[in-house]
Amino acid sequence: MGQGYKGFYRKRFLKIAPLYYLSLILAAFIPSIQQHDVWDIGSHVFFLNGLNPYCINTFHVEWYIADLALFYFLIPVLAIFVNSRKSAFVALVVSIVLSVLVTVLSKATAQALSIGI
Repeated sequence: MGQGYKGFYRKRFLKIAPLYYLSLILAAFIPSIQQHDVWDIGSHVFFLNGLNPYCINTFHVEWYIADLALFYFLIPVLAIFVNSRKSAFVALVVSIVLSVLVTVLSKATAQALSIGI
């Protein structure tokens, strides 16, 4: 294992990013009903499209790559902080609270955008 966190992240990035970026470039040339704005493209470039319901699937099936990148980012972070049953329980509670918060905020945002606020 001995590669450290920098090596871990570099290896995962080089495993995922080149083909993903190539597929985004190719998808940009496929006619689509949806228009891609700067936020949409930027969220895909930085693997954040899975966090925004409006950008999650605008290039068709790329949502999985964003989830995978987020998973690869979080696992080493969790490995540092979750080292006992108590910290695992705290991490579980925090993740549930954050999930509920994100769901509520995204629904509120969707409602606000749909009525033109």
